[in-house]
Amino acid sequence: MTVFDIILERLGQSQVTEAMVLAVAEAEQLIKNYCGITEVPGPLTFVWAELALASLADNEAAGGSLPATGAVLSAVSLGDTSYSFAAAKDGAAASLRQDVKSQLNRWRKGLFAHE
Repeated sequence: MTVFDIILERLGQSQVTEAMVLAVAEAEQLIKNYCGITEVPGPLTFVWAELALASLADNEAAGGSLPATGAVLSAVSLGDTSYSFAAAKDGAAASLRQDVKSQLNRWRKGLFAHE
């Protein structure tokens, strides 16, 4: 079962959308960067799909027009140009949940806790 199969099944859809492709690529990059690996191992397929679904949900919550960044603009000043960002409280893809983090920690380069 592929990441796209899992996403389509969970969303009850039959066709892959451009948003799904982007979310899967984003989740793949997140896993690779966090674990320090070049390929996502097979046992992380469901984690990969879960992160992609979280990214899709974040994007939908943002109205689908902006990418979910995990931060929201909380203040802007005009004189001397000042910006302030507040962390999003519900950004599922922006911050790794503890259960996902524990699964990814087993695959972090140098830990060799898998197989």
